[in-house]
Amino acid sequence: NYHIQTEDRKYYSVPYEYIRRKVTVRSTASMIEYFCDGERIACHIRNGGYEQYITDSTHMPEAHRQLYAWDNDRFLEWGAEIGANTLSVIQKTLAKSTGSRLPGHKFCMGLVSLRKRYTAQDIENASITLLSLSSAPSLKSMKLALSAVTAKRIAASVSMKEDERPLVTGFRRGSDYYGGKNNG
Repeated sequence: NYHIQTEDRKYYSVPYEYIRRKVTVRSTASMIEYFCDGERIACHIRNGGYEQYITDSTHMPEAHRQLYAWDNDRFLEWGAEIGANTLSVIQKTLAKSTGSRLPGHKFCMGLVSLRKRYTAQDIENASITLLSLSSAPSLKSMKLALSAVTAKRIAASVSMKEDERPLVTGFRRGSDYYGGKNNG
């Protein structure tokens, strides 16, 4: 991501264009500054509060900015649209990220983006699985549960198609092929 950890174990953002580039940090009691090739690229007032991530929204890519605009209520509303179990997973995730909204929001943003690849029903079924296994679901466990749910759904549809097939398969040759009724 586009955050750099400082000596006080806080993460301050830099413009995303500088990801994987070498930056220099200058810190004072009241300020954190980041430089790249001698140019100041970011400056933050040092945060003495409990927030672990300090993010300037102008440092984000556009897609992140749109999702970052979501608040807890918007994530909860989205979860309720998917289903009661998805809502419960989101509630638990947001409740456990009390120090900063970013970790909980990262999970929720990831969950929202998974909706592009999976159906609402798959996400709801994966949420049921997660809730039965963990009180603190992670995005990785959600992806694993989604893989299991979709594999189960695909297997069920394949077995249903097999049930629809006639019991006898292959080519059937009649008595004409073997020379009529009396082969002899």
